Amino acid sequence: MGRRKIEIRAIKDDRNRSVTFLKRKGGLFKKAYELSVLCSVDVAVIIFGHNKKLYEFSSGDINETLRRYQYYGQPHEHKGPIDFKNKGGDDDDEEDEEEEQPGPAREESLPPQHAMPQHMQHPNSFTHIQQPMNSVSPPMPNGMFQPRHGTPQPHLISRPPSQNMIRRTSSNLVPMQHPHPTPPPPQNGFAY
Repeated sequence: MGRRKIEIRAIKDDRNRSVTFLKRKGGLFKKAYELSVLCSVDVAVIIFGHNKKLYEFSSGDINETLRRYQYYGQPHEHKGPIDFKNKGGDDDDEEDEEEEQPGPAREESLPPQHAMPQHMQHPNSFTHIQQPMNSVSPPMPNGMFQPRHGTPQPHLISRPPSQNMIRRTSSNLVPMQHPHPTPPPPQNGFAY
């Protein structure tokens, strides 16, 4: 017995919308956590709620993740609402979704300009994030990567040794660096 499919459109009833938001937000955060653990990647999810509240999940330090996002060029893959609209619900994780009551109070389809959240319709909405931070960008091995244009770059500042170490081996953005070569094994079989 399968679950009933709901039509993806804005929910008009405040109570139903609030319940759906809480369930889906929790599910999204759980999926983000699972992705970070299973695939050893850094994940950050930021939600600006309709109640003017900010919700976030980050598998590490979210400020460091945002700095890395600003530093690197265009994303390898970008998805927006248009990529999921009219897909017919071909979701491979249907078994994890909570059943929701569609209820009689659903709004009709929104015009395209309202399908995307208002803060995403204007590209300059995040200019406050692009201000320089008090930290140096991620280390660049052999100058392989070039910063994207228009992103403020902090001046090179000497960092304490603890900040020069890579905190997670899960990042696929910066190759693992070994500061010291591994010493040869002891000749007599004893380590000093």
